[in-house]
Amino acid sequence: MMNKLARSSILIIAILFGGASFDTVQYEALPESRLWIDGTSSVGSYQCISDRVVGLGQLEDGRHTSVRVDVAVPVRSFNCGPRQFDIDFANALKADAHPALSFSLHRADWPPGSFSDGTWVSMSVTGEFEVAGEARNIAFTVQGQRLASGQVRVRGAHRLRMTDFGIEPPSRLLGLVRSHDEIVVRFDLRAAPR
Repeated sequence: MMNKLARSSILIIAILFGGASFDTVQYEALPESRLWIDGTSSVGSYQCISDRVVGLGQLEDGRHTSVRVDVAVPVRSFNCGPRQFDIDFANALKADAHPALSFSLHRADWPPGSFSDGTWVSMSVTGEFEVAGEARNIAFTVQGQRLASGQVRVRGAHRLRMTDFGIEPPSRLLGLVRSHDEIVVRFDLRAAPR
């Protein structure tokens, strides 16, 4: 089922651009969508990238606060470079017991009438982010854009600490190489109307 969702995914926040219509509007993920995690360690920086953002969302009654979005990213879909890094990443995030990162949007706010083709607009969002079985409420700002083609794009970043989610920062070589606690979750998502 995850493969089917990966091929035909509906993006987080993309449905926020449904306009003033009172219908439920859904968008389908485009292959350019990405979510990645930037981190540092005692020997340098690293980046783990996934192009499998999957989920469902809907905009009800045309009200910003009635948006519902549930998104998941399979932990084993991240590419961190060398295969051993992918394995360490999956183990740190407890992929066997918790195979996906997930985000459930609780609220999204933006200035009324602010979207026009090509204009980037700031949106405040809040929701629940779950990693390795630990859920935390987070609030952050994203940038959204409606494109002339009818597609939408949403990008943003949020700093987190692994230990806030009960994750021990990975280490190798008896602790000589250790990941730092703080990471940055970044995303650049694109969607087109279904």
